Amino acid sequence: MHIPTHVLSGWAVANAVRDLSPRQRAFAMIAATAPDLDGLSLLAGRDSYETYHHVLCHNVFFAILVTVLLAWGARGGWRLALLFFGLVHLHLVLDSFGSGMDWGISWLWPVVRTEWMNPWRWSFFSWQNLAAAYGLVAATVVIAARLGRTPLEALAPSLDRQLVGLARRLPFLGRGPV
Repeated sequence: MHIPTHVLSGWAVANAVRDLSPRQRAFAMIAATAPDLDGLSLLAGRDSYETYHHVLCHNVFFAILVTVLLAWGARGGWRLALLFFGLVHLHLVLDSFGSGMDWGISWLWPVVRTEWMNPWRWSFFSWQNLAAAYGLVAATVVIAARLGRTPLEALAPSLDRQLVGLARRLPFLGRGPV
């Protein structure tokens, strides 16, 4: 799947959890996106990318590492650790469907070097990936209007407030100007 889809999936899920701070929701976006760090293997060339993307960081051991680091940084305890672990795995599930016909998931790498290929996967540039992306954008607008925050809340609070104001003026959300 596309990176913005992963980012928004982490933020949308984090908004379903009560009492998270903006920083903790930002960490949720990182957790949902972190496995794509192995895409940096492209810097070593196309062959390296083909060999290591969906391998180095798309596994349970990386999920544990990300979970520990983010839970420590977010100061949230077990509840946040479970959220972050689940979001890394949400990334893996989304990728197993929407990363294309040639990509699998090496969940137990490096212990087991077998790649699992989802039999129901679809191409990277597909209507399913677009539907997921647009659905998450729509959810983001609804969350902005109803909960008063956007994915930019921790990074750009002023822009966040402006976007919330815009979302709250959309007539189909049933909210008037604030």
